[in-house]
Amino acid sequence: MVSPDTLEHEVLIGLIPVHDPPIPPTQGLFATLCFTLTNMTGVVQIDSIFFSPLNHLLFTTTEPEGYHPRFIAGEFPVLPYWPGDVTFDGEKRDLEDVLYLVNYIYKAGPAPPHPISAEITEPDNIIDVEDVLYLVNYLYKFGPDPNPGDPW
Repeated sequence: MVSPDTLEHEVLIGLIPVHDPPIPPTQGLFATLCFTLTNMTGVVQIDSIFFSPLNHLLFTTTEPEGYHPRFIAGEFPVLPYWPGDVTFDGEKRDLEDVLYLVNYIYKAGPAPPHPISAEITEPDNIIDVEDVLYLVNYLYKFGPDPNPGDPW
């Protein structure tokens, strides 16, 4: 169960017990958080909180073993990006971005500062010639704008 609170910018995640085989200790994934932020910079803080009773982050079964989730609290910066702004110099997408991609792909040049801005065509985690061609078509042949989207 996920309960987003847009006013307080909080997301609460809860579970309903099921009778499936339990996840073995030190194995398995409980949750993955993905964020989509628009027109925002700053810091996103991830933390845990305990509600009464104080054992909500302690998962137990009828067996004598307990489940103690590993939780890593922290903060990470939020950086706005524009697909196609390979050099990460702002919203400007130009020949410099095309040349940077060509240098990276064909001449073992440095990787883009933020690879998500160089992966233009589809969310396949591969920066390749398709991304170069898409950017060239956008810049010089009135092709579609590489709009921000879900990178996963």
